[in-house]
Amino acid sequence: MKSDIKKLMLRSFDDDLSEEEKAKLQKSLAESEELQQEKKAFLDIRRAVSESVPRSFNKGFSGRVMDEIPVKEISFDKYIYKLFKPLAVAASVIIFTFIGYNLSTKGEINIKNILAIPEISVEETATLIYLTDQMEY
Repeated sequence: MKSDIKKLMLRSFDDDLSEEEKAKLQKSLAESEELQQEKKAFLDIRRAVSESVPRSFNKGFSGRVMDEIPVKEISFDKYIYKLFKPLAVAASVIIFTFIGYNLSTKGEINIKNILAIPEISVEETATLIYLTDQMEY
């Protein structure tokens, strides 16, 4: 209840209160010496703040502050390197996985097995060339 009266008292400094709220506040102020002292303290603070002279910073203050803030620039080369490094690592893992799989399924180590190039004879190659030449586009 006491906090409600304090909120009502603070609101009365800036806003208009309804008749019911005014009566409630006046009754509470009449009954409580502590509440009267708080109201006087708030009024003293408001008066002191309103009478105070607004102060400003020295000329060039904002410029000095902004000069002290470090500017972090990233060069284009570093940006590209930072951007593509994870992609390069992932591509390397995929390539080595592909090579490992091909070597494990073929059994022997040679370039054809590493790159999964099929064994095609000269005749099969000639047949494929002939068939592709005969296709209509």
